[in-house]
Formats: sequence, C-alpha cells, structure tokens
Amino acid sequence: MIVSIQRATELTGLSRSTINRHIASGKLTKTGKGIDTNDLIKCYEELKPNTGMGDVASQPPISEHEQWLMDQVEYLLHDIKELKREAIHREERLLNIIESKLVAHDNTPGLFRRFWK
Repeated sequence: MIVSIQRATELTGLSRSTINRHIASGKLTKTGKGIDTNDLIKCYEELKPNTGMGDVASQPPISEHEQWLMDQVEYLLHDIKELKREAIHREERLLNIIESKLVAHDNTPGLFRRFWK
C-alpha cells in the first residue's frame, strides 16, 4: 500500500525530516504517489497500528475471522523476526569459522617458507 510522507510519519513515529532524510539517503524509496508500506516495514521492522485512523469507536467491529487473521499476521511477524535473528547469528558464526580458518592457514608454513627460514 502506498502512503504519503505524513502517513509514514504517523505509522513509524518518526519526524517528517527523518523520513525525508532517509528518502534522500536511499534508505527509503519514494515514488510519485508516496512511500510503499513494505519499504517502511523493511526499514523500520514495525509500524504503529491504527495510528491516525480516527476514533476507534467510529470503526466497525472486527469479526472473529478478521481477528483470527490479525492474530496470524502477528504470529508470522514474530516468526520472521526470530528467523532473522537466527540467520544473523548463523552468519556471524560462519564468518568467525571462516576467519579462524584463514588465520590458521596463514600461520601454517608453506613449502617455500620452510626452505627460506
């Protein structure tokens, strides 16, 4: 969904100048129509629900099916965050293994090094 910069500030809780700075730096992409909420989620991970949507009492009641769907979305977002943390941790472990192998390899004397010493 495409939103205006004003709506993006409401969803993220950031100032307009911060949003504009992130657009200028390339952290966010702004099209002619506005900013895609998917970009906001990628950049800031979470958006504030029901911000700027008017009075809650004026909104229609949520059906059981809609509530179930919202619960599923929350569950999936939680899973995505956990998978992201695990992937980052796994990547750090792999980089440490690679670095330790490189250091061990550099310390091993090669055939020519043995003769020159």
